[in-house]
Amino acid sequence: LGHALAAACATGGLVTPCVGAAIVAAGYDQDLPALPADGPPVVPAHVPHMDAVSLRGTLLVRAEPVQLDLNCVVKGATVDDALALLGGGFVSAGGDVVTSAPLVVGLPGGDAVTLHGGGLATSSVTNRRWRRGGELQHHLIDPDTGRPAVVPWLHVSVAAGSCLAADVAAKAALLLGPAG
Repeated sequence: LGHALAAACATGGLVTPCVGAAIVAAGYDQDLPALPADGPPVVPAHVPHMDAVSLRGTLLVRAEPVQLDLNCVVKGATVDDALALLGGGFVSAGGDVVTSAPLVVGLPGGDAVTLHGGGLATSSVTNRRWRRGGELQHHLIDPDTGRPAVVPWLHVSVAAGSCLAADVAAKAALLLGPAG
């Protein structure tokens, strides 16, 4: 949760853990393979401002009801932690990778980059998607609208000093569209 709140702070609230209710409202309320083929149209949910939650030691303080979603940081942080436990090499999980040595990494669309150290993460609206009211939905929520973000990109990949930093930056860049 500390990583998620730091991501929200670093991105001005764009990448925030406060989107849980909006993800459920968009229809992502169970494992993706178990979702029905379609459902009722999405009614956007309120996304509390990032200042509505804070950590005081291990205590979560809420200024208003909030449903948390830690998707914004959990994979990147876990990949970084796994590499630290290994003491070196590389770790890859679901398209995100961190390495301590040069590594050629494939990108969506068939290109590849050589990562000399640190992390590489891809954020995408193509893998986790479903239909509600006949419209495609995805898991990246625009906190201003409470709906899946309307973005021009299918994938955004970012390299950074850690997989966590790359993961947050990739989500922010995708959500920002051309400004990202």
